[in-house]
Amino acid sequence: MGVSADIYGAGYAANSMMMMSAYSQMSGAGYTGADPSMAMAAPFQQYTATAFGTPYNTSFQVSFPPARNAAPAAVRTVYVGNVPAEVTIHDVLDLVQTGNVESARLLPEKNCAFISFVDPASAAAFHQRIVNKKPRLGDQELKVGWGKASPVPPAVLQAVQQGATRNVFVGSVDDTLNEEQMRSDFSAFGTVEDVKIMREKSIAFVHFTHIASAVKAVTALPLDPRYSQRRVNYGKDRCAKFSVTSPGSFPFTSPSYTAYGPSSMAFSPKFDRQGNVTGSGGGSKLGNPGVPMSILTSEGNRTVYLGNIAPDTQCEDLCNVIRGGILSNIRYLPPKHIAFVTFVDPEAAINFYNIALTQGCVVKSRRLKIGWGQNAHTLPAGVIQALSNGATRNVYIGGVEGVADVDKLRQDFSEFGEVEMVNILKEKNCGFVNFTNVLSAVKAVENIQRRPEYAFVKINYGKDRCGNPPREGRSQGGDQSGSNDNMAIDTAISEDDAILGI
Repeated sequence: MGVSADIYGAGYAANSMMMMSAYSQMSGAGYTGADPSMAMAAPFQQYTATAFGTPYNTSFQVSFPPARNAAPAAVRTVYVGNVPAEVTIHDVLDLVQTGNVESARLLPEKNCAFISFVDPASAAAFHQRIVNKKPRLGDQELKVGWGKASPVPPAVLQAVQQGATRNVFVGSVDDTLNEEQMRSDFSAFGTVEDVKIMREKSIAFVHFTHIASAVKAVTALPLDPRYSQRRVNYGKDRCAKFSVTSPGSFPFTSPSYTAYGPSSMAFSPKFDRQGNVTGSGGGSKLGNPGVPMSILTSEGNRTVYLGNIAPDTQCEDLCNVIRGGILSNIRYLPPKHIAFVTFVDPEAAINFYNIALTQGCVVKSRRLKIGWGQNAHTLPAGVIQALSNGATRNVYIGGVEGVADVDKLRQDFSEFGEVEMVNILKEKNCGFVNFTNVLSAVKAVENIQRRPEYAFVKINYGKDRCGNPPREGRSQGGDQSGSNDNMAIDTAISEDDAILGI
């Protein structure tokens, strides 16, 4: 079929029977089998907020500064207008990449659609994307607006907190099932938006237009003889490719700083999943466990594009506002006023992108444009080896007094690669040289002590400051004087294309 498994979420979640309670509440008296969002209204009024637990960990909250065209806090529904009559809801949802959709309705007679997200931040990101890109369906440019403010229906929220999405995963799919038959079978539970069968993996994914319909299907199908011997569960919503989730939507799993993980269904407490790669003073190179191989070999886009950079900006200024994960490389092109930032962990790249898009990233009083660089699924072999052995792009020099000052350190270490920043802490008699590339740091650590003046200093890897947690509740860089527009670039940008001016 040419469709990768992770697009539709092979990492499916909870036990298929976990939703029985939620489903039984949704399918109570008054449900007629019509649009699930209409059927939920009456039964859900009996629930109170306390029935679903504490909504978030009150020990930590993040505030979001409003942007121009921003939705009011509770609005999670986006209006899409000027939709051609021949367009399907599938065509409309092809435009959505920012988060899990709770429900989607197409009104052909009014040439419009309403898309309700689980989370308001996802709605805001999608709204901004339409404003920025001005996409077209057919030969018509789409209009965008806001729907009415409404909470996620309580029973749907309960199901979502347990792993529900509008995508149903089906395993053990053999030749007795085809897309037409599955669409017919699943239509008994609600409107089906998309059916994909992956024959090479013997699995299938069925997207409904409503999460409530998916809950019904996951609950009922294990009791159906045609599906009782097949695994039925939830998959990743195809609209959550680059999900944005606002704090407080779902329970926090840690009182520590919690970031926007790539899954919009749960927060990741692992902003920098490798933790502190080294102590502040260096430590044994051999004793440092390094970055887990599972992170180093994980697939995903690690490179974030930064544009609209002020002419007098230095690479050090950019690294001072990049937070959330250690870097493999940063490539700054001053003549083009752009940079490409490659994180070690793909999750950290998504986290930084989401926060920069939502809160803003300001350097030299100018708000940066945010986008994705060319997708590189894996790190180079040399980088993987270095990081697994504890390397970072920051080199620690102990006992630096009388050996070198800042200028000499920069000159001497530039032999091994581009230096981003040099810092000396006189009170601790040590210095740090930050390179733009981790492999340059490896060369320096392996070779600098061959020079006589460095023969007796301590050399090790320091902590990459970009791995520190993001600043809470304000724009990256702490400067709100830039434009209030969320400046996002959704197309992948090649570094080679940028250099050539393409």
